[in-house]
Amino acid sequence: MSSFHITSNEQVMGGLTSATTRYTCPIESCGWHYDETPTADLSLLGTVPLAELAAATARRSAEVREDMCRRHLDSHDAVEYATEIHRLRTKLAAART
Repeated sequence: MSSFHITSNEQVMGGLTSATTRYTCPIESCGWHYDETPTADLSLLGTVPLAELAAATARRSAEVREDMCRRHLDSHDAVEYATEIHRLRTKLAAART
């Protein structure tokens, strides 16, 4: 399971709420992020039940998010992860004193 930092930002535009979620790489020096604003396939509106449309949107968003995050995580090597773990352990130890 990946450990991405997640932030959420909701904007109200024209009476509709648009929520964007940002997933950032757990390696501090990386700077990679993925912004996700789920969007429904409105061509299906009225042809399928609303719950089915919502489920399809959530499923598609999860598939895209998983692919984007997995491909990015795979771009880092074990040394980068070990370095980040050491940095965080040092930071945690300093916070505890």
